Amino acid sequence: MSAGTMQVSNGVVMLRTQYLAGFKEESKASYPTVPRLDVNCPATIDGSIENVSKTCDASLLPALFNDVKVCGKCGKPCAFTMSVCNSCGTSLADVEISKSENVFSAFLFGVKLAAKGFPFTISLRRETDEVMVQDDLLQLTPCHLNGIPKQYYIPDWRYLLLAPAAGLKLLDTLE
Repeated sequence: MSAGTMQVSNGVVMLRTQYLAGFKEESKASYPTVPRLDVNCPATIDGSIENVSKTCDASLLPALFNDVKVCGKCGKPCAFTMSVCNSCGTSLADVEISKSENVFSAFLFGVKLAAKGFPFTISLRRETDEVMVQDDLLQLTPCHLNGIPKQYYIPDWRYLLLAPAAGLKLLDTLE
């Protein structure tokens, strides 16, 4: 086993940079990170996505809200295509589809607050003319980033399959 690897349970060998259990502060400098951009942009819309929906062009309405299944056990909004909650594992089979604010649209429009009252603030990791990369507000892991194209609304990755060449080009841009 090389110096950069370690053995974890059941003889599994992995890179030390991939393992965070037992993380020690003195080891912090040796772990890879994604730097946060030093930007602070105040909200441009003092309100919620609901406020935006009442005044925007009707063609934008589908991009303002997501179809979701809200877990009855932990309250996490999950994709409507999920059969179990990706936070607590509870079945979503009997959960009705409802709507939730699209946080990405809130970020792009500069909306100040979620309907539940928490601020729509971004930990921006990268931004270009084509894409924004930021921390996920509902992250499930220590490093959970979202890459969002600025020019397209893609409610589900399967939409990329409708135009494979363009979808691949977009994925390359996000990468």
